[in-house]
Amino acid sequence: MSRIKHTFLAASALFAIGVLSSVALFSALTLMLSTCNAAVVTAPPPGYAALLAKLGFYNVPVEHRAAALARFAMDITGYKQMEEWPQWKFVTQERLNEMMGDGGSYRAVYSAGVMYLKHGYSLNEEPEVFVHEITHHLQVESRGNGCAPEYEFEAYLVSDTFSIVTGIGKPMPESFYDKLRSLARSQCGLELQ
Repeated sequence: MSRIKHTFLAASALFAIGVLSSVALFSALTLMLSTCNAAVVTAPPPGYAALLAKLGFYNVPVEHRAAALARFAMDITGYKQMEEWPQWKFVTQERLNEMMGDGGSYRAVYSAGVMYLKHGYSLNEEPEVFVHEITHHLQVESRGNGCAPEYEFEAYLVSDTFSIVTGIGKPMPESFYDKLRSLARSQCGLELQ
């Protein structure tokens, strides 16, 4: 196993038990991603979800889990503490798809202070979805409405970082980020790294 992968696994374990802050972990991940093949880092550490379960993450009330996930997003992005929590509304798959209007299939949508989640959504089973949507809430609270592709790019980076760190969820492929870069360039005149 490579030295970088050992470092990543050790940093992930330290994050899990609270020794390493998410900001420090994100800095370590950024450095590792810039110096090695991303495929080495994007393989989730084995058994990480089980470690979270052992540490009691799934046994605390949902509002504590949501607060921990929001703190993760705030630490990664540097956005300030939320002034207000978004509302959570559970809607049908059809309603989510209709809200976006582009023929896609969505698990959640954030709009104007409301997090719309698909009926049956579970914070235990898909916390990366919550991390993504709470990042949108933080963006709007901190920066107002902005360039949609830029906001998506950042929200996916945050939720993908969560997936890489925890092994929960699957990070998006680089081709997805290339598409968002192209949209940000053509729609907003932005060059995203």
